[in-house]
Amino acid sequence: ERHIAIILREVLEGICYLHSQPLPIMHRDMKSDNVLLGLDGRIKITDFGFACQLTPEKRSRNEVIGTACWMPPEVIKGQEYATKVDIWSFGILAQELVDGEPPYYTDPARQIMYSIATKGRGNFKNPSKLSPEFKNFVKQCTITDYRTRPRAGDLLKHPFLQKHADGVVEEITPLITAMIATNTIKFESF
Repeated sequence: ERHIAIILREVLEGICYLHSQPLPIMHRDMKSDNVLLGLDGRIKITDFGFACQLTPEKRSRNEVIGTACWMPPEVIKGQEYATKVDIWSFGILAQELVDGEPPYYTDPARQIMYSIATKGRGNFKNPSKLSPEFKNFVKQCTITDYRTRPRAGDLLKHPFLQKHADGVVEEITPLITAMIATNTIKFESF
């Protein structure tokens, strides 16, 4: 969980930056495919194709947009939403990091969206192996009522991230190096 906390903190700091701009930016497609891990352990949020900027005239949106497994209930239902949509998707990303895939992943897109809209976030695969702090962190990120869902800055103070606050991105560099060393893809054949 320590390495996951380091990665999640980096992503959350990026989300906090986007949301804290004078005209806040919503990513609206936060998922593992859009988070890059550099050789130095640094995290980059990518693919801003669904992103939008809120303005004083338009402080919320209601378009159904994103990738099914990571879409929050308010987006699926076509309700008004703002920056907290990224928090839900981030929570699903956190769950994906421990489970290897997001909840409902094997279901068809319509079923995924129905499940999220009616049941909320799916269960962890092996909850007994997870700390109470981590489970609560994901639970807070995926509160169904977006009005009570915490903001990015509040989540940076969550006990799960504070427990690993001394963690630095350099700790995950050896893991990245090991993954690259064991990769069997022959890039010269491309």
